[in-house]
Amino acid sequence: MGTTKLTRKEILAEDPVHLAIVQTVDLVREKGKLIGMIIAGAALVGIGIYFLVQYLDSREVQAQRQLAKGIDFFHGGLDVTALEDPYGKGPVPLFKTEAAKYQAAGSEFQSVISNHGYSKTAVLARYYLGLLRLRQGQSKEGIQLLEAVRQQLQRSNSRLPGEKGPCQALP
Repeated sequence: MGTTKLTRKEILAEDPVHLAIVQTVDLVREKGKLIGMIIAGAALVGIGIYFLVQYLDSREVQAQRQLAKGIDFFHGGLDVTALEDPYGKGPVPLFKTEAAKYQAAGSEFQSVISNHGYSKTAVLARYYLGLLRLRQGQSKEGIQLLEAVRQQLQRSNSRLPGEKGPCQALP
């Protein structure tokens, strides 16, 4: 095995790694409090963002559950012997009258819209509420709701000028 011989110049020269370590230690000694505060601030911001994302996710899950319940009511069955609880006779919601079915579904959709503004879930709730209003014979309100959904989808799918998006082909 061969050995590497160092020259006197190489032996006496300063080691760049050692110099970098010494400079880093000196910097931490001088500005330790500032560096600590910056790291603590960054950690707090990171923790805050994490909990904000968790909160928003839980709100979205809640909105989706409420929307699913409204959709279940919207597609629920009719049975003159239905109980007050729509799920009283099983997993498919049953209502005594069509008016009661649409009343229950409408309140769920309205709640999603009012609590979740312009989220994707609220857009779906607006769509179903528009369909519900059309089925109830409230054509003007139903068309307005469906038109609002179309406009919102157009805004969210905006493209470069002249490009056609999927919603721009709608009449």
